[in-house]
Amino acid sequence: MKSSTNGLRLITVVLLCGLFFLFAVSVILFGSDLYRSMVDNTDVRYTQRTALSYLVNQVRRGDIAGGVSVETFGGSDALVVREDGYITRLYCYNGQLCELFTEEGLDFAPEDGIAVLALASLTLSAQDNCIYISADGFETAVSLRSAVSEVVS
Repeated sequence: MKSSTNGLRLITVVLLCGLFFLFAVSVILFGSDLYRSMVDNTDVRYTQRTALSYLVNQVRRGDIAGGVSVETFGGSDALVVREDGYITRLYCYNGQLCELFTEEGLDFAPEDGIAVLALASLTLSAQDNCIYISADGFETAVSLRSAVSEVVS
């Protein structure tokens, strides 16, 4: 009688330990999936904020009369910053924010630019002395001290 009671206790303890182990593993797997999705979301947001910050700082850097314009380059919007005979074009190409720094008057294609960071879409417009920037759904406006122009070519 005593051995059957001990056997029943042993089975109960083993089953409870097994249930605890399964519960612990399921909580760890759920937590790791949640953590992974949070990290992925944070990475996407970081990239978007970095792209906007980079573009805004480029606008501010070229904020002189005739220094900043919005143009069409390779079929999409491009931010163009002119200074001292050189042009910097910032545009979205093949899922990347690209930068093309050239001497003024030279023709280049969008694939000639250097990829700065991943960016799915970029929309630019110039209106009322402001540049409106939308990058992957994040939007901002930069007010200029100088005049701004929008050129469609």
